[in-house]
Amino acid sequence: MAHTQTFGAAAGAFTGRRPILQRLGAFLSGALARRRVYHRTLRELQSLSHRELADIGITRSQITQIAKETANGQ
Repeated sequence: MAHTQTFGAAAGAFTGRRPILQRLGAFLSGALARRRVYHRTLRELQSLSHRELADIGITRSQITQIAKETANGQ
């Protein structure tokens, strides 16, 4: 007499989803935080005059790169 269980795969189909969703949530949360830091840094540096930028050793062409590095923690 042969007996097979066909519900095994369906029963475990959702067991691994929670960690994936948690990782996705953490990734999105981190990405949004980095985006806020990038835009805040960009706004603040762009609001400075050429003289103020020169005082802190930054040229206007460096602002985007500095904002990216700040947002990424480099």
